[in-house]
Amino acid sequence: MSGSTSIRLIPLGELRPHPDNPNHMPASRLQKLVAHIRKSGQYEPLIVRTHPTDEKLYQILNGHHRAQALRALGHDRAACIVWQASDHEARLYLATLNQLAGTDIPEKRAALLDLLLQEVVVQDLAALLPESTDELQELADLSASSPDFHEPSFRDEDRIAMRFLMDPEEAAVISAAFTAHQHVDRAASPTASLVAIAKHYLSSGAEVAHAR
Repeated sequence: MSGSTSIRLIPLGELRPHPDNPNHMPASRLQKLVAHIRKSGQYEPLIVRTHPTDEKLYQILNGHHRAQALRALGHDRAACIVWQASDHEARLYLATLNQLAGTDIPEKRAALLDLLLQEVVVQDLAALLPESTDELQELADLSASSPDFHEPSFRDEDRIAMRFLMDPEEAAVISAAFTAHQHVDRAASPTASLVAIAKHYLSSGAEVAHAR
């Protein structure tokens, strides 16, 4: 791969999505991206390459949803960085550029959101962030009732990120379990709720096994 790191304004009409792009953004999240760009006027430049079958066009490697958002806002050009990439390299970037990212430390994100909630009303903030109005309001309520609820309980480097793929029915069950546990412990984070649910299952399983 080679190419310039300078930013070029390329007409949106000359940009084409990569057919193998696996990244999908729900419509509700895309609307938040649109709102963010509308409010700030800023966005991360798209990464593109010269189109493999038409040298007058460009193929998007990273930034498919930013291109959609810019079109929705009526922009006619997008800030882009042009990389020279083979087909193999392009597929590799599609598989990595949206995935090689850090994971928010829950307590630090909570602290950051807490600061933002002191500057922006909940409804306006929810229009720009992944969190819903209800989630942000709950965070604000928790912060007001327990100012130190988001203090880290252990070192950042000790944290382990875990990801799960599940279908909508499974996700609904997990969400219901989280909600049920947080009714018992309103200060519990989703991680704490998951640990509590897992411990309960292991304890129940051990009791059943012992009874047998």
